[in-house]
Amino acid sequence: ESACQKVAEGWSLRRIAHHNKYPAIPFIAWVEGDEKRMEMYKLALKVAAEFHVDQVRECVDSATMEDYQLQRFKAGEHRWLASKFDRQRFGDDKTANVGVAVGNITIIHESS
Repeated sequence: ESACQKVAEGWSLRRIAHHNKYPAIPFIAWVEGDEKRMEMYKLALKVAAEFHVDQVRECVDSATMEDYQLQRFKAGEHRWLASKFDRQRFGDDKTANVGVAVGNITIIHESS
């Protein structure tokens, strides 16, 4: 559970393994090897997305004329991470829905 808390705070599994002096590959395999651990990890990533959204706001709010380019870069990085960790809520919607009706048959194709 503490690993999931660290993920929720923005840590990667590799960083957690390194911090705890575990080899990264076996640690990541251990997380991915159990359905319950993997579900908890996925939930932690969604919470991490919220963390990164908060970081975007902090970057924007703290920007000054001297460091606005750096803050803009940081905000972009946090925005990108949030979009990867929770695509449904923060990702770019690149889905196209195409519907074709022939008589009483409708075919809908979704692509992403």
